Amino acid sequence: VAPNPDRAYFTRNEFIGAMFTTDSEPAGHGFETPDARGWYRIWPAPGIRLIGLNTSDHPAPLPTGIYEAGCISDEQSDFLRRELADAAQHGEWVIVASHHPSQILEMLHGSALGPEQCRALLNDYPNVILHLTGHLHRNRVADRGGYVEIETCSTLDPPQEARVVEIWRDTADDSLIIRYYMFSH
Repeated sequence: VAPNPDRAYFTRNEFIGAMFTTDSEPAGHGFETPDARGWYRIWPAPGIRLIGLNTSDHPAPLPTGIYEAGCISDEQSDFLRRELADAAQHGEWVIVASHHPSQILEMLHGSALGPEQCRALLNDYPNVILHLTGHLHRNRVADRGGYVEIETCSTLDPPQEARVVEIWRDTADDSLIIRYYMFSH
């Protein structure tokens, strides 16, 4: 990688603030304010609510600790519960997106939800249809009972693929079809 004096790390608030300066819509891309906490909800299509979680939100960090596992703070867990209940009340389908897959949420690091608690919570709401994740840079699809958890690799590592997820609704009976496939450059 060529040296670049303009390359630098950025904070969570700098990243979120940049979402308000893009030319694309909507302003903030789901974040309500430039100093948001790092989790959000947005409606990508009528009747579908996307809930974005910040699973890198470690509520009890240790100095110099390396945190590979995911965490969800109590505050974020409360937000998720409110959003799931509100979506159910409004008859919306829900997609949850997080960096870490459910199997590596770590309560030992202060996460309010571990793998089983996260899956149970999402399964409490039959309107949850997808949990989209990454982190481990592998391609996995798991049936979690009431929803599908799709884990996708990184475009940085071989095989350098990405995934397209499509949701189709049959208006006759309101059933859903979820189609997902990989593509490569």
